[in-house]
Amino acid sequence: MFDPQRFLGLDEMGLRVLSWRRLGRPDGPGLRQIRCEPDSHDARWCPSCGAYARVRSSWLRTLAHVPYGDDAVHLLVRVRRYECVPCSRSWSDDLEAVGAGRGVLSVPAVMWALRRVCLDSMTVSACARLLHVAWAVVDRAVRERGMLLLEQADRFSSVRAIGVDEHVWRHGAFGDRYVTVIVDLTPRCDGRPARLLDMVPGRSAQVLREWMQARGGEFTRRVGVVAMDAFAGWKQAVESVVPHAVEVIDPFHVVQLAAARVTKVRCRLQRDATGRRGVKGDRLYDCRRALLTSDEYLGARGRARLMALFAIQANRDLMLAHDAYQRVIHAYRCDDRRRGERMMRELIDDLTGPGRYKGCRELASLGRVLKRRMRDILALSRPRCTSCHTAIPAAASIPRATSTISQYTIAFIPGAPIAAPGSAGRPSTPSPELGPPVGAGCPVTNAATSPAERSSIDKAASPAMPARAMLTIWSFGGRFCTSSPLPLRDGTRQASRDS
Repeated sequence: MFDPQRFLGLDEMGLRVLSWRRLGRPDGPGLRQIRCEPDSHDARWCPSCGAYARVRSSWLRTLAHVPYGDDAVHLLVRVRRYECVPCSRSWSDDLEAVGAGRGVLSVPAVMWALRRVCLDSMTVSACARLLHVAWAVVDRAVRERGMLLLEQADRFSSVRAIGVDEHVWRHGAFGDRYVTVIVDLTPRCDGRPARLLDMVPGRSAQVLREWMQARGGEFTRRVGVVAMDAFAGWKQAVESVVPHAVEVIDPFHVVQLAAARVTKVRCRLQRDATGRRGVKGDRLYDCRRALLTSDEYLGARGRARLMALFAIQANRDLMLAHDAYQRVIHAYRCDDRRRGERMMRELIDDLTGPGRYKGCRELASLGRVLKRRMRDILALSRPRCTSCHTAIPAAASIPRATSTISQYTIAFIPGAPIAAPGSAGRPSTPSPELGPPVGAGCPVTNAATSPAERSSIDKAASPAMPARAMLTIWSFGGRFCTSSPLPLRDGTRQASRDS
């Protein structure tokens, strides 16, 4: 038998159950309404004179609670207003332990939603359906509570090495398109995955410089390694704030630079030969993937196609670009770090010298970039920089999700979410038998416990700011499934896949 007092943990919340009922069809998800009131009568004593006050009036406050199975649970809490006749004073029951502020979710429901979104990769829409509340209620509550937890967490005390990269977040015509992604590479020294630290709007030396300066002098003194790409802005910021740190260009971006030159040469030869872009059936176009495949993963068919392609005299520049690309890969895959360093140094000298690569303008451009940043590229062979073999782009390729906080990845469980720009509140689809979701069309507040905290949260977690990493932990999945869809108004079932 269903015992709401015990199963829903109302004893710990200081509530006493008066009655309950279940709405909805017997064979599907429903809504359990629990009528309750504060169990303690300590609030009846006047805080001024100590007299026993009378109950002047009362009203019901609806709070969405942790779901029970497939059923949503709403607490109908009787809030009493007391009046002290001797001193003419009135006050109400204090429900801060039940539901913070004027929020729509109970305190356990906020933590439940935070865990589901952050740890279980559940979408905000799915949580809103399970709680039977508006989409904006869950979105706001998770962001605010996540910000409070993030501010309390000490995420930067153990950071010794960081990685920096940019990510295209906004694909529209207005606003900042890029966010700067900062990753903690310190766990890589112990064989653990890297940890997302923060995301800040924009991509410039000033953005990274201000972020590092905001962390304080203790943080900048601890950072000894900074991994980055070849963007000059990162180098300028690091040299101005942490000049003692070792700057490293991580292998992914060096290989990416060489691969981009192969593609540029192939496109140039295609246009010179046909006067147009490549299409299916063109030899150069059909070999585009084989050209970017490492030798050890290339099959016999791919090798034969490349040999036939390089046999054509007009494709000499492409053969040279492919050779330089493979040499970069082999240098990084060499087990002996010193030998790999020599291989990379020899390649840079060949690209910038009067050797066989001379005459190809794409390779000349690559040689200039590698020569200019040779010290940072070869710094990877230093023992304390081996942890920079990191997939920073993997941490930066956070998918743009459909909610204001898309998918939270968690590392503070510590790391941080982003607010997706331009995403207004999406209402959850209610069941006609259960009535409208709680909080639909109403101002949404939750989690903050004081006006000062709420002001700081609103400033930091504004949806117009697609970068303040609030939980520092975004899961990199794309679509997630829910198990208990509610029926739509036309009687059909809503699809359980959210994106």
